[in-house]
Order: sequence, then C-alpha cells, then structure tokens
Amino acid sequence: ALNHLPDDCRSLLAARYLQELSYEEIAHALQTTVNNVRVKCSRAKAQLRALVKQTELASAAVAAGGNVYQEGGLK
Repeated sequence: ALNHLPDDCRSLLAARYLQELSYEEIAHALQTTVNNVRVKCSRAKAQLRALVKQTELASAAVAAGGNVYQEGGLK
C-alpha cells in the first residue's frame, strides 16, 4: 500500500517509521515546523489506512466471488 501513496507521503512515513526519525529531525530536514510534520504525517497515515481498507474490501469481494470492478473503477 505504501507504493500507492504520493511520493511526499511515502517519504514522510518512511522517515518517521522506517528510519525512526523524530518529528523534530524530519522538521529540521524539511525546513518546516514540527507541527507541520505532525499534521502531514497524520494525513499520510489516514491515506494509508484508506488504501489498506480499500484493498481489504476488494480482496474480500473477490474471495466471495463478487466482481469488484465497475465502470470508472472499484465498486
């Protein structure tokens, strides 16, 4: 799911959770405020949760024998 996030969100989450950088370290590297990093991180996590949920719903529908695609995208 991380690969489907926008680059800035993926980079921020990777810095925070994979590289284990503090909000302060990320803020310093991005030359922004700690609060801005916290907000952006929160929004990126929400996007990631939504992607995971969408993937889980699609997988469940396929497992149930349903068609998860409709014109214009996922149901």
